[in-house]
Amino acid sequence: GSLLLRSSGSSLTFPGYQAVWAGSSSSSSSSEESVTESVREEGSEGVREGDVTGSVTDDITDQVTSGSGTLSKVLGQLVEGQRVSLTQVNPAQHFTKPPPRYNEASMVKTLEEAGVGRPSTYAPIIKLLQDRGYVVRSAGRSLVPTPLGRLLSAYLTIHFSEYVDVNFTAKVEVQLDEVSAGSVAWKSLMREFYGPFETAIQSANRYSTTQVTVWTV
Repeated sequence: GSLLLRSSGSSLTFPGYQAVWAGSSSSSSSSEESVTESVREEGSEGVREGDVTGSVTDDITDQVTSGSGTLSKVLGQLVEGQRVSLTQVNPAQHFTKPPPRYNEASMVKTLEEAGVGRPSTYAPIIKLLQDRGYVVRSAGRSLVPTPLGRLLSAYLTIHFSEYVDVNFTAKVEVQLDEVSAGSVAWKSLMREFYGPFETAIQSANRYSTTQVTVWTV
């Protein structure tokens, strides 16, 4: 009879943040493949088919000799000296899709999780972004950045990265609450903030929007 092996799988060549998130090193992540084997054997007793799913690592010998793993189950159906031939290879490359764009609901949820703003400020924030032409609402109700919005985002990220960080905004929210409660003097808080901020402004004034546009291309 004949044995037909079909396999499909995916290989992670660059784990990125997943290496930290999964608690594993990039080397171990990139060397592992997820494989599904479809086995079809034709003989005098008819046709036998089956699917076996598992992971294939670099250490194939251990899997075969120990009798465990996908390859062991598939190769166990072969006999010594049996000739096998590769009939077809169908390579397919898939790219990771970017995360979906924010809509009003997902933006509010993100602001809440980051501790930025208050329920009464979420709608004005989104309205301001649209009124000033930084974003537009697409047909699917997503908020899509305009060229002006991209330029502004790049300019602020380059020159005022500390101040556009959500952690900074959340920290200021807490400090303002402390001022409101009377536990922190507002003059000392402003003095602590404005010194470094003025330095950042002076540094940013040395560059034009043309230079920022070139950097963002």
